[in-house]
Amino acid sequence: MARLGGTQSPAAVSKVGLLVRDGFTGHERMFFLGWDSSGNLVLQHRATAGMAAVSVAGPVHAKPYWLKLLRVSNSFRSFVSADGQQWVEAGSPVNIYLCGAAYAGFSLAGEGKQPDAGFNEVQFSATTIP
Repeated sequence: MARLGGTQSPAAVSKVGLLVRDGFTGHERMFFLGWDSSGNLVLQHRATAGMAAVSVAGPVHAKPYWLKLLRVSNSFRSFVSADGQQWVEAGSPVNIYLCGAAYAGFSLAGEGKQPDAGFNEVQFSATTIP
């Protein structure tokens, strides 16, 4: 969970948000929640390594805004909030099998120059699921 205070992007196409992935090849299984350079909420996932990512654009939300990813076993859910208290689910749950380690963090991606983003009030909770 993190509060995204604002972004600046010199690129025409960019994305900023939270990401969970199972590697660093660029084509691994992953789940992303964030914004694109137009201010639209974006949900993106890749359930099979090497395949194209599936993207779903959501409504425009003014920043600052809260983002939250929830993983239970192989089910991923995403939520957004204007105040960090009242949450609305963004999209539908997605099943992605991540074997071994999963990496979670911030994602800043743009064509050409990278965007700048201000995240604060960040919380990570990790549990071991048998």
